[in-house]
Amino acid sequence: MHSPFALKNYYVTLKSNDFPGNSGANFICPLPQPLHLPRNLYDVGILNITYNTTDKSEDSMQLDQQTKLLFPHLKPPVIKNYTYNYEKRNKLNDFFMHFNRRLAEMQFPAALELWLAKSDKEFIVQIQNRGKKNILFPVEIAEFLGFRRRMFEPGSHTGESVCSESNLIGLKSGDYILETIDFPDKQNLITLDRMYEELLYVAYKGEEPKQFFEKIVRNVNTEGHLLQLEMTPEEKFNISLKSGREYTNEYIVFPQKLVAAMGLDRNKFNVGKYESVGKLQRDLFAEIQKKEKLYFKFGRRRNLLLPMNEPSSLDYQKVLEEINKTFSKWKLDDLRPNFKVQDGKLYAENLEDGVELPQAVIKFFEIPEETVITAEEKVDVGETIVEEEREKEIKTEEQPIQTTHYVSQRILILSDVVENQMYGMQMLPTLGQLPYSDKKNVFETFKSVLYVPLSSEHVYYIRVQLVDEFTAQLSNIKDTQLTLHFKPRIH
Repeated sequence: MHSPFALKNYYVTLKSNDFPGNSGANFICPLPQPLHLPRNLYDVGILNITYNTTDKSEDSMQLDQQTKLLFPHLKPPVIKNYTYNYEKRNKLNDFFMHFNRRLAEMQFPAALELWLAKSDKEFIVQIQNRGKKNILFPVEIAEFLGFRRRMFEPGSHTGESVCSESNLIGLKSGDYILETIDFPDKQNLITLDRMYEELLYVAYKGEEPKQFFEKIVRNVNTEGHLLQLEMTPEEKFNISLKSGREYTNEYIVFPQKLVAAMGLDRNKFNVGKYESVGKLQRDLFAEIQKKEKLYFKFGRRRNLLLPMNEPSSLDYQKVLEEINKTFSKWKLDDLRPNFKVQDGKLYAENLEDGVELPQAVIKFFEIPEETVITAEEKVDVGETIVEEEREKEIKTEEQPIQTTHYVSQRILILSDVVENQMYGMQMLPTLGQLPYSDKKNVFETFKSVLYVPLSSEHVYYIRVQLVDEFTAQLSNIKDTQLTLHFKPRIH
């Protein structure tokens, strides 16, 4: 039995500007430390609120679809930061030893593994994500290590280019932020099906051809592909490649000098079966065995999950804008697709690979389920979007029409942290209310605090919405900050 005198008071300040994608009237704030409050022993009340306003536009003053949400009850990604303090180093070995040691000390769930390339000044780097969450490296460090990307799902990831000691000179001293990211909610995830090249270094000097190629096959197959390489009695080659994940467009690129030595007519092999046109050239093979260091390249597909924020409204252009922001927010190398709707079709410019949009977005645009957007494909959208597109085209051609708008009188403060309360003829999760003001820098202290029951005994994040008495979202509000008091009940 809990004594109410032993229970603590908790005060939480929420700021709409603390997290990207928030607006002043619709924001989510993860708590630095989750609250675990015994059921039926705590209530919560709002102590004060401050906000600013912008000039109202026609769109923000109309009763429309602003209050509807694309992703209702959305739980934001859980991101944990780790600070790596880098002090200038001149040797690659020193950097790798220090970096791995700091990762272990911080209990960051990753480590670097290395393959010596041409000397102790060049390495192929493999990032081992040993946890269950995606990890994010700083862009500068990811590029230095030989990667075009910074997000890595659980598993091993090999660099796309060699990590060179000469590039270490350009890495500046200072603090770098590494992150883990978990997605407790799947409803807002964009799936990016992207092709990346990964290097594999091979140097087996003095081996006979049969043993040499057997070792290559073993090495390749540990990297997730299924390669078969058979040398016939006539010293020709049968090559078969399968993807470990049943993709049909993955590939392997053989080193050019090995291609010549094997009598092959190509260096790139997609998933499938091939036969060499010529046979083994032993003189060329002997030259490779003496001095060549061989680099294979893999074309491997990776599914990256990118959380999309709630659009500012359900205007289709705002939804497209939020999709496009998602890619720039997560800084995915050179990928900057531009999703558009034109002539009743949804498509993307500057897109190399396939994108699967969240189910809520698919339903919004009324396109077939499991649609994968590619650079070549334009998808028919539903009639609702087509009509909206036509209306926007007409509005740009017509003179503005004067309309009469209602003026908001009240602000209702809604939050998913409380149980529904009766407001008028409907039930709403109301924390409190106050008179509406469109002045700048409004500050309101609640002299008589209304404490209401919690909706859950475990609070990891808090969502707040500011709406008017008609429950329309107040889109001209910004810079919101409020303080909540989690108060023990005393019976």
